[in-house]
Amino acid sequence: MKVPKAKRLPSGKWHIRLQINGRMLYITERTKKEAEGKAALMKAEARNGIALPPERLTLGAAIDRYIEDRENVLSPATLRGYRGIRKNRFQAVINKPIGDIRTWQRLINDEAGKVSAKTVANAWGLIGSVIESCGLRKPSVSLPQIVQEEHPFLQPEQLEPFLAAIRGSRFELAYICGLHSLRRSEILALTRDSFRQTPDGWIIQVRGAVVYDGKKLVYKEANKNTASRRDVPVFIDRLLELIDSYEYGDMKVYLPEIMTKHLHKICEASGFPVDLGMHGLRHSFASLSYFLGIPEAETMRLGGWSDPSVMRKIYTHLASTLKTDARTRLQAFFRPAA
Repeated sequence: MKVPKAKRLPSGKWHIRLQINGRMLYITERTKKEAEGKAALMKAEARNGIALPPERLTLGAAIDRYIEDRENVLSPATLRGYRGIRKNRFQAVINKPIGDIRTWQRLINDEAGKVSAKTVANAWGLIGSVIESCGLRKPSVSLPQIVQEEHPFLQPEQLEPFLAAIRGSRFELAYICGLHSLRRSEILALTRDSFRQTPDGWIIQVRGAVVYDGKKLVYKEANKNTASRRDVPVFIDRLLELIDSYEYGDMKVYLPEIMTKHLHKICEASGFPVDLGMHGLRHSFASLSYFLGIPEAETMRLGGWSDPSVMRKIYTHLASTLKTDARTRLQAFFRPAA
């Protein structure tokens, strides 16, 4: 049986690249005879239908298999993140059999010198799951501490000037939806039918999300979490004027990057935080809710948060709880007194 010839590495060991069933495998042994003998054995086993032991898959092949097995259950954004990790992280051992890798802590230290602590943690989250999927024990490692970054947001007194600054802009409707707590992916999934009139007033029905899968924007029915599917009361009257003149069938015409860049330009010209971003508008909603004393549970419901610690740590300081209707307070803030 013909197998590739082993090549000698600078270390003195012998190395073979072997493709079996569409997967690239890498064999490294002390001698040329051992390397070529193992390659011949693996090829014979594959021909006779004997599955390759998972621990002999390279790290890259193991990640590929892990992703392929979950292709239809993970969100496009998650798959895109996994493929990014496959392409960019732990490249020093990506072609090494996963069962032979013993230096994970050193590899994590190396990655921590290149990228943020959060990126390292996300990468290790995937790698750890891949290791376990191969029937191996996930090693205990220390990860760099994640320092939570504060997103710039608008103070309550800045909201009226901000609304004046964005009035008539190309993405005004999207920015106002952001102030209503919607995530960017939720805004992109809106249609004209998402804005509905009820006996209590107009609402925004948040259903589904539009995310980038690495090639194009795609719609997914599931939101970030179950709490994200919600009805948000319209409390900025300008939104109702924009709905009447809304011509598009959906919001996917609002390309995410262009929408954000346009917002940065408006903020720079008007004296608002330049790096405000679409998520900063969502933060602004949380800040306003606490400023008005809206109960925490109601703020979570309207904003689609499932974990109260997220709001406490990232968005605002807790304010006193007042038993007042959220819709009335939000609308009154933007409507002049009679």
